[in-house]
Amino acid sequence: MIVLGGGPAGYACALRLSDLGLSCVLVEAADLGGTCLHRGWVPTRAMSEVAAIADTLARKAERWGIHAVLEKVDYARLLATRDEIVARNHVSIRHHLERARVDVVAGY
Repeated sequence: MIVLGGGPAGYACALRLSDLGLSCVLVEAADLGGTCLHRGWVPTRAMSEVAAIADTLARKAERWGIHAVLEKVDYARLLATRDEIVARNHVSIRHHLERARVDVVAGY
């Protein structure tokens, strides 16, 4: 079987085909994980987590007896953590495909 695209649907399909005992080739032009992992939901969620923490601190800390002040957000560290999350997930997808013996081919 040939699966076109290594986004969430493509790699899930390739893994399922492998589970069913079929040989599979996954064709991906860019990075495994697709837009969702590299430029979409995953990095956006990582960034919004920091906003949620800061908002919670600003709105709820005093109510619970926590006396704290948000001094600053280290933007460089935030971006590094976001990129590490994306990279770790990318490597995980690649390892899953390798263990399932799915051949990954770069191209269209």
